[in-house]
Amino acid sequence: NQQVQLAAVSSSVIIAASPLPPRTTALSEGMALALVPPVQVEVAFMVSGLVRRQQNTVYRVHWLDKISNEWRALCSEHWRNTKTEKISAPLTTEVQSDLGFNPSMGCAAAVSPCDGSGGTLLVLGLDAEP
Repeated sequence: NQQVQLAAVSSSVIIAASPLPPRTTALSEGMALALVPPVQVEVAFMVSGLVRRQQNTVYRVHWLDKISNEWRALCSEHWRNTKTEKISAPLTTEVQSDLGFNPSMGCAAAVSPCDGSGGTLLVLGLDAEP
């Protein structure tokens, strides 16, 4: 019996509480996602202007470790579709099971919500491969 919670999250609100790593740019709106029990799914994000962006920009879906308040890259293959302007990648059960992905308590002071309602995901543009 699978339970799914999904919500859009403003990237500006996320970034205000959880600053991005150096030399990165937020390229999508955020997503809050909770799957109980965890199951691997492909997540996809619209990235406006994907075709016009610099060729050397690396696109990676990141998740917010809500305990340390740090962004972590999904360490999996990513797909870039310039026709649909989407970046997608698998969200593994290992990431979803990480204590910092979707905690219901113990989050960094700036992180909200901290109620088990979903892990936060966002596409970041990087200057170089991580």
